[in-house]
Parts: sequence; structure tokens; C-alpha cells
Amino acid sequence: MLSYILLISVVGFFAFIQSSGFSDLKIVKYKKYLKPLSFVILTVFIGLRYKVGADWFQYLSYYNNVEGLGTIIFNAKNAPYFYDHNWEPAFKLLCAITKSLGISFQGLVLLITTFNLYSLNKFVSKYLSGDACIFIVLFLSLNMLREFDILRQSLAFYILLFAYEYINKNFLKYLLICFLASLFHISALIFVPAYIFFRWRVSRKVLIAIFFMFLGSLIFKFGVLSIIVNIFETILPGDTSAFFFHQIKLYLEFYPVHSNVNFVTLLSLGLLAILILNYKKINTFDPKFIVLFVIFIIISILFAEVGEVQSRFGYFFSTGLVYCVARSLIFYKRYTKMVYVICIVLYSNIKVILPLRLEATLLTYTPYRNYIFYMDQNEATEKEILLRYNKAQELSRDFFNDNIEN
Repeated sequence: MLSYILLISVVGFFAFIQSSGFSDLKIVKYKKYLKPLSFVILTVFIGLRYKVGADWFQYLSYYNNVEGLGTIIFNAKNAPYFYDHNWEPAFKLLCAITKSLGISFQGLVLLITTFNLYSLNKFVSKYLSGDACIFIVLFLSLNMLREFDILRQSLAFYILLFAYEYINKNFLKYLLICFLASLFHISALIFVPAYIFFRWRVSRKVLIAIFFMFLGSLIFKFGVLSIIVNIFETILPGDTSAFFFHQIKLYLEFYPVHSNVNFVTLLSLGLLAILILNYKKINTFDPKFIVLFVIFIIISILFAEVGEVQSRFGYFFSTGLVYCVARSLIFYKRYTKMVYVICIVLYSNIKVILPLRLEATLLTYTPYRNYIFYMDQNEATEKEILLRYNKAQELSRDFFNDNIEN
């Protein structure tokens, strides 16, 4: 746990130096090194993580068993692991290629992390060059632990970052990037219909309406998706369409309901209030990120009953939330700006350790392990890691079953 706090605190300190409006010449001179230094630290911390997270075991098992590229191309009948596994084709092919090149699974994780951080660096350099570190520290707190588990979806997410520059400029290039991302995780296709909203200019009235809709959904906890499904299931005849909505209803009943009120929803409500109060000043914001934030809120409302779906889809639009938080620095002058940055850093520290309050999550993500210190793969240590993983899986299954029964 201390490792995560230390990481967030270091990048948070960089954010404070970078975004608090210091005018001292020495500080200004060295500010330019803070962003690259942050990415070096993140590459080592994230790229060299060793058997940390909830899904490392299944990814490692697949990598150890997937056939080589030669077998896949020239002897397909002897490559069942590649052809029969239900993962997306591009990720399976990536695993096969890197394995054929003699790269270990740890090397694959480092390669994916390097690409992801390269994409993130390009993104913040283009849209938030002066306040990159505050974006990074908040983004890490919201998504880092999640990304430890979702190798495929994280690749899709960071590929999608390259599509942003084509929004409202070139739909074909945007579509091709979305399609490429979907070859690593099919959920990336949600970005295709999102394109139609990017020409929408979000007004203050819309923000106010969304604020009260979101607040109402948190207070009264009404299931918007259940209501929609029940209506369509009632009015549609007993054909394929009705069956489709019936399946969604079963899905809603199968997955545990997550609490609507959490640190992310509180941050979202606070940000909505800030944008409403300072609406006249947000003309300097890139409008597509306000749209992304609005879509993020709508997903939070619509899929509040199904936490897994909410988090999967919301992840793709979380850039809107984090961008708007970072850009809101313009609403404050020097000393209030310092307070704002400190609040974001404190929030990020709390947010990154909050999931660790559950025993299953604590076993999954702690202690943080780095490959540099585990190169020898000591047998006793490996056994302990596997025991913690199995115990975490067992606790997660019990938690899941308890939610279904309740």
C-alpha cells in the first residue's frame, strides 16, 4: 500500500510544482523535466510490476500455452489454444508474435506499458502540456489498479487516444482507429456511436439538468436500465427483440449491484457544480472533453445497477472527467490554485488506496512487487504469491455470490 501512496505523492508533488503558478526562475527552468521524469517512474513502476492484480494468472497461463506464430500460420489444426480461445484476435496475435521472438510474459507487459505510456504522453502533450502532471496523478488514481488487470482493454483505450485528433475532422480515420482498438477489446466499439455527439455544444442548462439527474439517481437509486428493459419487454411481442431485452434483464439480475455513491461520483458531482458556476470561462476548454465527461455521467446513471458494465464503458470516457478537472485550474488564482492542486493530490491518494480496504483487493494488489526484485523467482515466494492469488479469488467469488443472493 505504501508503494502506491509514494507513487501518487511523488507525481502529485510534480503536479504541485508544475501547476501552482510558481514564478521563481529556478523552478520554471526545471519544470520541463517533471513530465518526462514522471513517465520514466511510471514505466518502471507499472511496466515491471510482477504478478500484481486480479487477472495476471489467466494472462500468464494463456501466454505460456499459446502456440508459436509458425504453428498458427502453417499448422492451424495444431494451434487450438490460439484459434479456440475467445479473446480478440489482435491481442492473441500479439502474444503469439512476442512469444515466438523469445520475449517473456514480463517482457510483453513491459512492451504494452511502454506503448500505453507513449500514447498517454502524446495525449497530455497535445491537450494539457502545461498541466500534464495533475492530469496524470488523477488519472492514475482512477485507472491504474484497473489497468493492472485489463491488458486487452487498456491497449484498446490507449489506441483510441489517437482517434481524438480526428474528432469532427475525419470520421473515416476515427472509425479505422476505433476498429483497430476493437481488435484488442471489443468494448472499444462504444466509441463509434459516441462520434455523433461531438458536434454538440453543451450548454449550462444541460449541465444543470445532468447535475440534478445524477444527484437524483444517487439519492433515490432508481434503476434506469431496469425501467427501460421492463418497458420494452412489455410492449414488444414475444420474438427476438423481446428475448434480447429478457436476456439483459437476466444479466442485471446476475451481476451484483454496486453502490452508486463513491469517490468517483462525488468528484463528478463536484466537477459538474464547478463547471456550472464557471460556465462563462469554459470556452477555453476543448469542447469534445466536456462531451466526453457528459457521456461518462450518462453511463454512470444508465448502468448504475451493473457495476461491471459501468466501469468497463466508463473507463473509455474517463479522460473527459480528468481533463475537465485539470483544466479547471484556470478558474483559480495563485493561492487558491495551490489549494485546488493539493486537494486533487490528496483525493488521488485516498482514491488509489480506498479499494484496498477489502481483503480480496488487499490480497490482489499488495504487497506491490517489482520484477527487478523478483528475477530469481524463488520457489517459496512464488508459492506465497499463488496462495494469496487463490485466496483473493475465493473471497471475490464469495462476495459475488452473496450479492446475488441478496
